[in-house]
Amino acid sequence: MNYNELPTKILVGHTDVASQLSRRLIQLKAARTLWHKDMNQFMDHVIRVNCDALTYDVFPWIIGRVRKGEKSSQPVSMGACQEFMPLVLRFLHSSRDEHNHVALVMVQSLIER
Repeated sequence: MNYNELPTKILVGHTDVASQLSRRLIQLKAARTLWHKDMNQFMDHVIRVNCDALTYDVFPWIIGRVRKGEKSSQPVSMGACQEFMPLVLRFLHSSRDEHNHVALVMVQSLIER
């Protein structure tokens, strides 16, 4: 290993990570805007983007709103939950424990509703 090249390799890696985090933040901001405007548009956006990172980030929002039910200003309809089920299933079949956990909590919230 050439130690003179190491700083360059590290910087390239940081640039890639910073770029990915920037894209993730943009997607999350767009989702948050839709979250406050229209639940159906929000769900459509998350499904259309088809990004596990975004889905993982917004699962807690959806779970919270499902648990609130009709008490929420914009409750999640069962139809919207049904459209979201393929993402839940993908997370259940994931090899990542975090994905399994959040999907199971979502299923539990739907059952309790």
